[in-house]
Amino acid sequence: MRIIHIGDFHFGNTSFSSKLILNNLYKYFFPILKEDDLIFIPGDIFDANISLNNIDSHYCLEFFLRLFDIAEKKNICIRIIRGTFSHDRNQIASLRSLYKGYTFNFDYFTNLSFEYIKKYNLRIGYLPDDMSFNSSEEIIFTIKKRLSALAWNKVDYIVGHGNFKHAFPFKLKKYPKLTYEISQFKDIVRYYLLFGHVHVPSVTKNMIYCGSFERFKHGEKGKKGFFIIEDHNKITFIENKSSMIYKDFIFKKKDKDYIKSLEDFIKTNFKSNIGFIRFFNSKIDIKQSVISFLNSKYPNIRYSFFKTKIKFIDMKKDIFKVNSNLISPNKENISNILNTFIKTKYNKTLETKTIQNYFDFIQ
Repeated sequence: MRIIHIGDFHFGNTSFSSKLILNNLYKYFFPILKEDDLIFIPGDIFDANISLNNIDSHYCLEFFLRLFDIAEKKNICIRIIRGTFSHDRNQIASLRSLYKGYTFNFDYFTNLSFEYIKKYNLRIGYLPDDMSFNSSEEIIFTIKKRLSALAWNKVDYIVGHGNFKHAFPFKLKKYPKLTYEISQFKDIVRYYLLFGHVHVPSVTKNMIYCGSFERFKHGEKGKKGFFIIEDHNKITFIENKSSMIYKDFIFKKKDKDYIKSLEDFIKTNFKSNIGFIRFFNSKIDIKQSVISFLNSKYPNIRYSFFKTKIKFIDMKKDIFKVNSNLISPNKENISNILNTFIKTKYNKTLETKTIQNYFDFIQ
């Protein structure tokens, strides 16, 4: 059997074209679908709450109509979970109406859920984002309790959306409250944890982030696409080779013909003439010439301009050095913190009792 693990489409992202997302799904996703595939979409289908007046919703609907038509013909099973609530909201509920008239196996989940899919002889757990738990430990406890009630020793897969500690680029003193560790699922999952949320595709032990299907901003340099898991052990990454390319271009004083330098840069880095360029050290006269050149010859390349090169910090080395002197406010020190600020800014102070009374009130 084959499992397709794909998600984080973010239809409706205001900095990206949903039409391009759909075009690339037609190009790389639909053609690989086979008879009896099982598709897991672990959330963030939408980027925000979008109305039918928004053209992005049209592309999203076309995606699902096409997917549902293929699923009907090829007897494909589809399971979807809600991702981050600020992205998906309750919009996936509309897919229930879209599904009317079809007979293939389809369902979606917005709460911690479990099911047995007889066709594949699989026990699946579903772990959407933004659930009303106080910690990952509480979720794991609840999962084990639910499995015991079902008389299941384990599930074969957990499909989820959220953070894992190993996926952060650096160690934090305090992680988001619903941050998981792979070891927590050791006695719960037989095969794989299939998650969305983190946009970088990765396989770490038995935990697979599908990553986002597209690049949405500068800094997302890695490959984009989705995974196929065959017979519970063979993992294949299918790359979206047409994903948007983001590059920086720095104008140098030695460039006598900066338009030629720019065109050489585009031919080298943007084979399909689609992408996004950030320009640095651009003077007004150069900026106008570049805009005219791109609009006339490369209309599908978007751009932005900055006067100077942005200095990026090394997150692993510098982040705690930058924040090492910060103090976390609490009831005991809030008065001193506020008075230090007020004294520095306005050369005045407030009575400690006044601050404490206000703090007690808002609590």
